[in-house]
Amino acid sequence: MVVTRTPLRVSFAGGGTDLSDFYEHGHGTVFSTTIDKYIYVTVKRHGPVFDEQIRLNYSKSEQVNRIDEIENDIARECLRFLEIEPPIYVSTVADLPASVRGVPSDGAAEPPGSFRDAKQRAIERFERQFIHEALARHHGNISKAAEDMGMYRQHLQLKLAEYGIDAAAYRER
Repeated sequence: MVVTRTPLRVSFAGGGTDLSDFYEHGHGTVFSTTIDKYIYVTVKRHGPVFDEQIRLNYSKSEQVNRIDEIENDIARECLRFLEIEPPIYVSTVADLPASVRGVPSDGAAEPPGSFRDAKQRAIERFERQFIHEALARHHGNISKAAEDMGMYRQHLQLKLAEYGIDAAAYRER
């Protein structure tokens, strides 16, 4: 049995470098980070008490007898590439639901408000924290905090209003 634990990744910009139409004609840049949530993958020999030769559990469950019958493209091609012979059991589980990770449960288009919303919330949390830390370092001085953050003062003021952050709370009295 093999069990892996991999941090989930949030992509902010870039991508497409795994698509042949893209990488055959150019290059790419990806800006991403990992978060403190994980995906776990378990792979083991499938037991004889089951009727099917291959069982896959991810946002859905597949029970098939041949690798060619697997609907999940990634799982099917990994088993082919690694020349894994049935019986085999593969299961994935994550600290976040599939809808938040941008994985549709039915294989259809991304449901409204899933990955994009989660990504936006992560960006907003990051921005709030970054702003709070800069204001604390500069005792509420917006000009110095903005300069330290590499942004225009006006932009920082817009962010302060957007997030309801009062710079005066960081000023020494």
